[in-house]
Amino acid sequence: MASLTFLIKYADYLYEMKYLKLALIYFIFTISVCLSQTRGPVFDLETWNPEGQDPYSLNGEWYFTWNKFIDPSSIISKKDIPSESQKVKVPKRWIELKKKYPSMGKATYIAVLENIPSERPLIFKIKQPYLAFKAYFVQDGKIKGVWNNGQIKTKSKDEVPGYYLSFKTIQFSKGRVFLIIHLTNQLLHTGGILRGVEVGTEHNIFEETNTRNFVSICVFGILLIMGLYHFIFYGVRRKDNGLLWFGLFCTLAALRTMCIDNYFEWVTPPNVDIYTWNRRIIFLTMYLLFPIFVNFLKTILNDEIPDLFKKIAWYISSFYMFTLLMPPNYFSNLVLTRVYQFILISLALYLIFLIAKAYYKKVPFAGIIFWSLFVVIFTVVYDIFANIFHLPIKDITTWGLILFVMIQSYVLANKFAKAYETAENLKAKLEVDVRNRTMDLELKTIELEDLMEKIYYQKKAREDLISHIGDAYMVFDKRGIIQDGSNQKSEKMFEVNLFESEAKKVKIWEILKLDKSQKEVFLKWMNNVFKGVIPFKDLLPFAPSRFNKNEFVELQFRPIYINEKQNRIGKIICIGVDKTKERILEEKMENDRQKVDFVTNCLKRPVEFIDLMDDTYNLLQKWELLDKTDLEKIFRIFHTLKARYSLFGLKNAAKVIHDIETHVSEKDLTKIEHKVEEFHEEVNYILRENKLVVEAAKKFLVGEGHAITIPLLRDKIKELKTLNELEQFINQNFVLGDFKEKFQKYHSLIKEVSEQLGKKVRFDLFGPEILVDTSRYESFVNASVHIIRNMIDHGIEGQEDRLNQKKAKEGILKIQFSIIDDIIEIIFEDDGMGIDPKLIKTKIIEKGIADEKDLAEKNIKDLFEFLFHSEFSTRENVTELSGRGMGLDIVKNEIDLLEGRIEVESEMGVGTRFIIELPLYN
Repeated sequence: MASLTFLIKYADYLYEMKYLKLALIYFIFTISVCLSQTRGPVFDLETWNPEGQDPYSLNGEWYFTWNKFIDPSSIISKKDIPSESQKVKVPKRWIELKKKYPSMGKATYIAVLENIPSERPLIFKIKQPYLAFKAYFVQDGKIKGVWNNGQIKTKSKDEVPGYYLSFKTIQFSKGRVFLIIHLTNQLLHTGGILRGVEVGTEHNIFEETNTRNFVSICVFGILLIMGLYHFIFYGVRRKDNGLLWFGLFCTLAALRTMCIDNYFEWVTPPNVDIYTWNRRIIFLTMYLLFPIFVNFLKTILNDEIPDLFKKIAWYISSFYMFTLLMPPNYFSNLVLTRVYQFILISLALYLIFLIAKAYYKKVPFAGIIFWSLFVVIFTVVYDIFANIFHLPIKDITTWGLILFVMIQSYVLANKFAKAYETAENLKAKLEVDVRNRTMDLELKTIELEDLMEKIYYQKKAREDLISHIGDAYMVFDKRGIIQDGSNQKSEKMFEVNLFESEAKKVKIWEILKLDKSQKEVFLKWMNNVFKGVIPFKDLLPFAPSRFNKNEFVELQFRPIYINEKQNRIGKIICIGVDKTKERILEEKMENDRQKVDFVTNCLKRPVEFIDLMDDTYNLLQKWELLDKTDLEKIFRIFHTLKARYSLFGLKNAAKVIHDIETHVSEKDLTKIEHKVEEFHEEVNYILRENKLVVEAAKKFLVGEGHAITIPLLRDKIKELKTLNELEQFINQNFVLGDFKEKFQKYHSLIKEVSEQLGKKVRFDLFGPEILVDTSRYESFVNASVHIIRNMIDHGIEGQEDRLNQKKAKEGILKIQFSIIDDIIEIIFEDDGMGIDPKLIKTKIIEKGIADEKDLAEKNIKDLFEFLFHSEFSTRENVTELSGRGMGLDIVKNEIDLLEGRIEVESEMGVGTRFIIELPLYN
């Protein structure tokens, strides 16, 4: 009470001062003048500079018509504004007008803009988080533009709230402009234009908006980080509840910032549910922040904050939080909110008084808390003046709040530091006692270390032997002589008698069955090992890794040191590990993986799989009728078939076909027949082992609309009148398909082949939907695998090469589809190394396809035509990927059958393009 009397007397003393009186009178007069300057409802923009830093504010008086939407086309001049319209201030709630209007309803606002700039587009901005509106810009009796934000409706269930920030860009001619806003409120307790309207240019509108967004995001990020930081800090030190309360305060403040600036709109358009929850969170955080802050101060100032005051803060907030269970128009009630704000201000003033009292009593941390609150209050007052007098520096309240939060964090850190300092002092004292008591133990430990060092090397050698007790092991010296003591498993694994091996001078390289060259390498390796110049771990990769007689036996070597510090090795242990079971298990896992890949690919692409099986059995049934002398045709058939089997992960079948290709190249008909029979058995095995998968694929054909069921066909026959209509129905629903989709199956192939070659490739498909009878192009689509494989194998470089050429690590392979008249254009393109014309010439001459004289007159385009020759290939060795020289020849043949054309474009270091044109068969 004495403190309060002192403050009152001090205030009276200041008031008696002459200059303070004059300053107070001037301040009140200035505020009154500024607030009395009201513009509108006719806003003259003649003196406004669009190039300036500030937009033009349309705050002031507007024409207002309650419960009516005025037709914009009826407003030609000010005389057309309805007589019942009244002038009201904007921004302002309509329930606060002289004539009290209902909280929910509709209204029309009209502003007149004179001398509006016409030489450039203008941007109108409105902050409208509560309502939906539809605005019209009318000039010379014509509607120049419409500005929608949300959906204006007369029923709450139909109204959709608008965006928090809404913009409209429009350009006018010289003259007068009417801004007419139809506005509804069916959700909240308040209605009206609540945030004001601004007009500006892209420069000043978006600069201000972006600055505010940046500040908002910074504040949100700082508060959230501070909150999480203090939560983590509390997890480390649970005894300090101040960390928990301050973490909650910062987190809720961050959440409130996010909701006030409507971050949800960055993810999803506004809707009633999100809007309602957003408002609930805003009010919830408003009710929680004060009592949580009181709890935080209680942990800092202790008895200076009465328990009764803390309870009152929580009781009031709890009552208001209960109102959030009601609809928005109830919990956002203006009277209810104003009452809470009045109570909150009263409690806050009393809290400041308590902090000032604690500061006067020199309670720890009270002073810094008091002055941080003073900074926040100062920034709030400054921003009020800055907005009134248009000062250059504005919006410092946000940074005042951040500084306040940082200072409170410093208080907690300082408090923790003092507690830590006390603990450190106790720890230091304890350490002195412990140090004295452990001195004797350390002396005894030194004596034990000498003894332990002596037995270390003996123990290590035994551990190496014991760790491999289940494996075969032999010990040999620097002469390579195997020492006595090898286990019986060594004799069994290496098929040798090691009894008295040391006396018989049995050499290790004899046991390992090393040939002459391997023995020379091994002896050099032993020589370097026993010299001890190079560390053993660096020499280990040069030792034999496999037993020559049995590749499933893995060899390992361990050193036995005489002196490990000097890197001196006395003997070496050779350990034989039988990996037979592991290899069998790996093979089984690989087979299981292949089976999973097959099932996945089969069910993803049932149409292609069923087509593959049909084509395979057609080939096997007609095999006896084929002309076996036409080896080139046979090779083409199997070469494409191999690629198709690889697409489904059927590697065993692809390997058998690869052997058939080899025998075709060798022109060995007997081996070809044998391998075809083996291929037939492999296909039967695939279908037999995967019977359920095949049945599922057939069902997917029907489920995905690729096959027509008998009941559906019967119904359509009854329903449709002519065969033409039936044919058209079947074509539209079961025959025609998007050409581009047929190439989707190559995604898995490209991933598999690129990984196999150690490359990284991205595959993209571009182009419109092209409906065709895909069965006409099936052979071409299947043959296209050769272009794709060539691009990955020959075109796209390895990752290191691409980085050296300053390309992205990931290569690009794309297919572009387009249609011009009745021609389908398909472009296969990569960004690889390109095709070297010199290399092509060299290979053509080497293969005997043409001589140097024939090639002298050929241009690059003619030279690229040789890529489609059946014997042309740039590979030296034949692999399962490429090297046969038949891939592009097969593609060319399929294109010719479709009466199309193909050409190649390539640039060294840039990439290659295969341009294909096919007639449209639909």
